[in-house]
Amino acid sequence: TTTAAAAAATTTTTNPFTLILSPAPTLTMDEEGPLNLHDMATDSVCDWCQLECDCTAQELNALTCTFVECPMEASVYHQDCLERFLKGIKLEKNRKTGFRCPRGCSKASKYDKPCPGKVDKSHPIHVRNDASKKRRKAAAAPAPTTVVPKFGPAAKVGRCSLTPGLHS
Repeated sequence: TTTAAAAAATTTTTNPFTLILSPAPTLTMDEEGPLNLHDMATDSVCDWCQLECDCTAQELNALTCTFVECPMEASVYHQDCLERFLKGIKLEKNRKTGFRCPRGCSKASKYDKPCPGKVDKSHPIHVRNDASKKRRKAAAAPAPTTVVPKFGPAAKVGRCSLTPGLHS
């Protein structure tokens, strides 16, 4: 029994080589439901240039970093700013993951030191025009139609009302 207890004790020890990664970005709820990437990016500021991100006019990119303490408010960047960062560290501009986190790496950044993490997920946010989307949805809505039953006395009345000159 002592060997079984010793074996159980050795299997419950933690592995020192286990990687601890940050969880995927959790989007919070507002009064209309869960926030999507466009909603999250609407009020954010690009950490590279310190300009406001506008998803109706600019291509944006939301990055997920492996560093647990990397704040979510610094995760949205303009696509142009991200390409300049990648060019500066001599990587191709269409790179999506595997590079160091750009938070704190520019002169305009509000963070005093660079993030030690790496980008493990990249979420592109494409330009979206909400006004035209609402207009297209309204135009695509079908006109209400009357339902005419196929069988029975109600069907005969329905056919008669739809076909002029046919009476029962």
